[in-house]
Amino acid sequence: MKYMIFTTKHHDGFAMYDTKQSDFNIASGPFANNPKADVAKYVFDAFRKEGFMIGAYFSKPDWHSQYFWWSKYATPDRNTNYDIRKHPWRWNQFKQYSYNQLSELMTNYGAIDILWLDGGWVRPLETVNEEVRSWGAAIPAWSQEIDMPKIAGMARKAQPGLLMVDRTVHGPYENYQTPEQKIPEKQLNHPWESCLTLGNAWGFVANDQYKKPAEVISAMAEVVAKGGSLLLGIGPRPDGTFPAVAVSRLEEIGKWMKNNGKAIYNTRITADYHNGNTWFTQSKDQQVKNAIYCFKDNEIPATIEWQGNLPKKGSKMILLNTNQTVKWKSDGTTTKVQLPKSIKNNHEVYGALALTYTSK
Repeated sequence: MKYMIFTTKHHDGFAMYDTKQSDFNIASGPFANNPKADVAKYVFDAFRKEGFMIGAYFSKPDWHSQYFWWSKYATPDRNTNYDIRKHPWRWNQFKQYSYNQLSELMTNYGAIDILWLDGGWVRPLETVNEEVRSWGAAIPAWSQEIDMPKIAGMARKAQPGLLMVDRTVHGPYENYQTPEQKIPEKQLNHPWESCLTLGNAWGFVANDQYKKPAEVISAMAEVVAKGGSLLLGIGPRPDGTFPAVAVSRLEEIGKWMKNNGKAIYNTRITADYHNGNTWFTQSKDQQVKNAIYCFKDNEIPATIEWQGNLPKKGSKMILLNTNQTVKWKSDGTTTKVQLPKSIKNNHEVYGALALTYTSK
């Protein structure tokens, strides 16, 4: 992995950092007496030390704030439950509260590469479209505008080069889009990442069912071939550690990436990006093609084939999983590759074989 997004505050309003705007945070409560009570700082520091890009997730709605959800008008859901037009002071207090919390994140926690704002239903009324209405959430008759120009100006000044995600509010504050629990049907002509979970939930759930490495690797091959990035969500247990099965899955995916990263990292899309079970990427100079063949079971075939993305005549084809040269032939339309018998006994294939070759 090359970057991480840490949930600094979700919709419930509980901050995982030492905010001075509210005592509803981990540093004032459960972790108050711990020398590392400001958890976000130490998480960011640890990942930064390993060379990761650092992202801060922050939810715009805040179910705990009386400025957002007013108990005087208690409602079953936690959408804004008072008419902002009739109580402008209260909403302005929420806007300032949000600005102050984000300012803390942007100025007190070192270099931040991505500000990932969730809760797209908190937005100017004029930007509400059918996509938003399809979520099924109640959309109030007033604008839930929180002054994104002011927030963005502050954030980008504090963190030059910052990528911002004002999620689903398409425009100048959504530098890339974030389809959730799905992969777009086709290549998109703008930056994006698919947000998928390793288990079935974003947070920790006891006895959750975790995706097998082959499923994640296959999804990653599809995402990258379509021009996106993969954000893989993992919910830590109450003590902050990952479940053993999640660690095992990540280690297995990591083994595959160590051998096959050339087909994923620093690649570019190619117009003919998919054929059957095979996904294609290419080098920046378009001279080298990568073919990632995915399969669902453990039965590795003796040969694989694809149409399009033909190798250059006489070019060498390398099986990245084992760094072996393999035999291939082409009839001008279809490329057929003969796999070495030894690959059948390789336990680190994990449902995908990557090949690299010089293309026509």
